Amino acid sequence: MKKLILVGAGGHCKSCIDIVEKTGEYNIVGLIDLKEKIGETVLGYPIIDCDENLQLHINKTNYFLITLGQIGAPKRRKELFEFLVSHNANLPTIISPAACVSKHSSLGRGVIVMHNAFVNSGAVVGDNCIINSGAIIEHDAVVGNHCHISTSCVVNGGVQIGDEVFIGSNATVVQYTQIPGGSVAKDAGADAVKFQTFKTEEIVCLNAKMAEYQKKNLGFEETQFEMIKKLELSFEQFVELKKYCDKQGILFLSTPFDIPSVDFLFSLNLPVYKIPSGEITNLPYLRKINSYKAKVILSTGMATMDEIRDALNVLRDCKVSLLHCTTEYPCPFDSVNLRAIYALKKEFNLPVGYSDHTKGIEVPVAAVALGAEIIEKHFTLDKNMEGPDHKASLEPDELKQMVASIRNIEKAMGDGIKQPQESEKKNIEIARKSIVARCDIKKGEIFTEGNITTKRPGNGISPMRWDEIVGSAAKKDYKRDELI
Repeated sequence: MKKLILVGAGGHCKSCIDIVEKTGEYNIVGLIDLKEKIGETVLGYPIIDCDENLQLHINKTNYFLITLGQIGAPKRRKELFEFLVSHNANLPTIISPAACVSKHSSLGRGVIVMHNAFVNSGAVVGDNCIINSGAIIEHDAVVGNHCHISTSCVVNGGVQIGDEVFIGSNATVVQYTQIPGGSVAKDAGADAVKFQTFKTEEIVCLNAKMAEYQKKNLGFEETQFEMIKKLELSFEQFVELKKYCDKQGILFLSTPFDIPSVDFLFSLNLPVYKIPSGEITNLPYLRKINSYKAKVILSTGMATMDEIRDALNVLRDCKVSLLHCTTEYPCPFDSVNLRAIYALKKEFNLPVGYSDHTKGIEVPVAAVALGAEIIEKHFTLDKNMEGPDHKASLEPDELKQMVASIRNIEKAMGDGIKQPQESEKKNIEIARKSIVARCDIKKGEIFTEGNITTKRPGNGISPMRWDEIVGSAAKKDYKRDELI
């Protein structure tokens, strides 16, 4: 039997061990994980070494399977895969006997297909991917390298998924969707990516109706409870999302919509917390936030100045920034009221930003020019995806364009002091004029408006001294166009 070393000894490793044992093709000689775990066992198999010594185990007789499976793992899976490939390691594709993989599909190196997963004809799965239990990769779908398609996820026909993508459990990727790889927000140059944390039972009644924009954007009607419940993530998933953001080098933030979610997010020790517009009149919620004496961003959609003032009085122990906002999705341009940024700054003397729900990128860019210090904007992988907010969101290329435009405006704002800029000083002589001879002038001849004029370059006597020169006598002979 072939000798196999599993790289990674977490929970997903246990599932991989089960599949490897059932194939009957490999003898697991050990696991590689963190240094402090050496000597421990997983399902009877020893952790024999750590990542930094991986090269010592690469030889012609050993095969390797990368088993890291948590959110955030694709990037590390890629690093390990590239290291192993660069050292000519053997990376087999392992398929559970209980999986169904079409002979007309294509699987890359180091792929593991778990129990009851389906890979249909025409599907292409790149190197080093995990197709988890019950997942379905439909015909002609393309999954990039180092991806994790989670339990019971359905990737429909014609879908294209980029490299290093993690698709969560029970997700359905609709037909012909394209999902780019990596971290969209990070790649676009954003400073932070913000999610929404809530427990559906805590925030909405069972029979609460949907907003009109939600009905319109979804194309059907159900209760708010039914709609929101499908979008809820567990606290455990947010822990993994934060880990992923930390690895990507982008700040993780989330908006809590209920008191249990407030307590959970504060347990993550985030540097700032966002209060959504809908909670600005929720006194128990605001008191809970204030008890943490934290840095807070307060969104002001639908609020009057008095309501904002009342909320700030409750949040008196917090360091607050305000976001001007219009709570409509998408927001009509004539409802934006960007001048409210000035009003909020003047009234409350606090940092003010702008949360944008308009289509396109013009309004948030203009908000920065008006002094907005924070910009919040929804983004999506595809505006055609199912959900109430996708149509009012930016796709990855638009997000990148918006961030780049904002960065340019930030540079363009300057310090407000009107003075020659370093970049333009070199053009002073070229663009300005000097007093020059309009015609030949003899020594002793009087300068008049008839025999002198102003022309470029500007390295002679300034035309601002015109009255001083006119009427004086030439101290030498001048040729036409010669500087006086």
